Amino acid sequence: MDDDKKILHLVRHAQGHHNVGYAGTVFSLALRMVVPRWQLLEGWNCFGIEDASLTTTGWKQVKELRERKVHGGVDLVVVSPMTRTLQTAAGVFGGGERKPGEELPPLMADGVGACPAAAVSSVGCPPFIALELCREHTSVYPCDKRSSISRCKQRFPAVDFSQIMDEEDSLWSPTLPESKASLDARRRALLQWLAARKEKKIAVVSHSFFLSRLVGAQDGDGEPKLECRKRSSFSNTELRTVVLHYKH
Repeated sequence: MDDDKKILHLVRHAQGHHNVGYAGTVFSLALRMVVPRWQLLEGWNCFGIEDASLTTTGWKQVKELRERKVHGGVDLVVVSPMTRTLQTAAGVFGGGERKPGEELPPLMADGVGACPAAAVSSVGCPPFIALELCREHTSVYPCDKRSSISRCKQRFPAVDFSQIMDEEDSLWSPTLPESKASLDARRRALLQWLAARKEKKIAVVSHSFFLSRLVGAQDGDGEPKLECRKRSSFSNTELRTVVLHYKH
């Protein structure tokens, strides 16, 4: 088998309402693995926002990243089906504010989230595919529970949700966080899925914990591998360009 490679642009979502306060700290990332119920923690209400959307600051971060745009563009945008990642992906890689009279469905409709922005055009954009494989580690916090697929389709009409089989969120539990084995299985499956795609330049819009595991893990021989210089945690709207090596 021959070696081949693709360019991946890994992006963490912009600031969500769940990131405000304690939820943005490194300590909170460790806490999500051990605390059984978010309700037990006084002052951590930010984790209780179901499928948290972007803040006003988050939208400013999206605008800043869009202005720095990926050199050479992308052939495909792969995005976690959470509101904060879908908003970030549409804002960064979409066609800008939707113009009156456009016939194509928008990437993002008007009025999405607690701090809504204008509808985003899908004109001239690469395909957008939502994947459960690149979701955040599913903790017991409601901020990690996704909306129904019907609602996602209403809010993000031009995004392809056909890869997601379950209408309601079957990955999230209010009492049982996702295991490390499950997270690693999703991570490996994502790399294999990306390797099988025809596109060579792919953006992946995901989450801090998942992306940190994606760039930090080392798999065995024969598995797709990422070549990356930085393996630390991701800041909001941080973009890292890495190389995916695989065999075909």
